[in-house]
Amino acid sequence: MRRIQFLAAWLSVISTVTIPIAAVSAESVVELKKIVINTDGNVCPITIKDPYHGRLTATRYVTNSLYKPGSHQGELFLQLSCISSDDTEQIKHMLSARYDERRQQWKRDVDGLLPVEQRTTHNFPVRAVNSEGFAVTYDAINGDPKMRSRAFAFCLRHPPVMLCGSSTQIARPYYKESDLLPFALTLVRSISFIDGPLKTN
Repeated sequence: MRRIQFLAAWLSVISTVTIPIAAVSAESVVELKKIVINTDGNVCPITIKDPYHGRLTATRYVTNSLYKPGSHQGELFLQLSCISSDDTEQIKHMLSARYDERRQQWKRDVDGLLPVEQRTTHNFPVRAVNSEGFAVTYDAINGDPKMRSRAFAFCLRHPPVMLCGSSTQIARPYYKESDLLPFALTLVRSISFIDGPLKTN
């Protein structure tokens, strides 16, 4: 199966700023976090609303607060990068998709995948606060069906850059309550690009 490969050698440029924006109880606090994702000179200053009390850095988001006894929920991990909005090769590699500049819309592009991989690759649009994006899930096709995992990737377009993220194991479809995708999409949809300098105070 086609695997999502993470970008390497990323530059971290700023610490996360966390601002509680709701506080009814410890579990209901939603944190507004600010960060700059800087990858090979491409800069994505963003805010993200985090109800899961995770750790956000310039390369990743991770939380293990979703675990509940009796379920198979595990650690939610998203690798993050900032790429050029014109990087068609990287977009196709991550999403099996392309962006049609003339029609201003995303299109599925599974050329190069095996027929069985095409059937287990699912694309869908995703909208954040001030950006339009595209996402994909890839289902594993080898090994014990009960142990096969589902990978996930997304990109949010905000020219001249795009914020992208991925997880090699967002779900195990044959395990009850093993799907972390709804939690990941809650985070993705809350993302807002900051136009202008990012202030930390």
